Amino acid sequence: MQPTILTYNLGIKQLSFELLCANFNVVIRNILPEEQSFTINSILENKLLKKDFNTNIFADEMIVFCYFENKFLDLFLQQMRNMNIKISLKAVLTPTNCYWNSIDLHQELSKEYKSFNKTK
Repeated sequence: MQPTILTYNLGIKQLSFELLCANFNVVIRNILPEEQSFTINSILENKLLKKDFNTNIFADEMIVFCYFENKFLDLFLQQMRNMNIKISLKAVLTPTNCYWNSIDLHQELSKEYKSFNKTK
């Protein structure tokens, strides 16, 4: 599978991020608010069946790295730092979270982020 990144609510950072992805030959997919209730797997497989719009959509920036090998991910993250692209909520696709929808993944990442920053 080709390395792919799902992006959420990047706003003005989206263009810089798209440039970075082009340099690394990474597929980028901007997830719209109405797609947040679909599972990560269904988004990646482009199997978005009609579903009720979930009102618990989020506006925070978030990215999900899919199909990245560890060394490639390390290089990509280093280049993000070099370009000063800061996104607090980041996840890597796992056998577990691929069945979560974006809203559930966001909630989990937000909890982890808050917990991590309390201990600093």
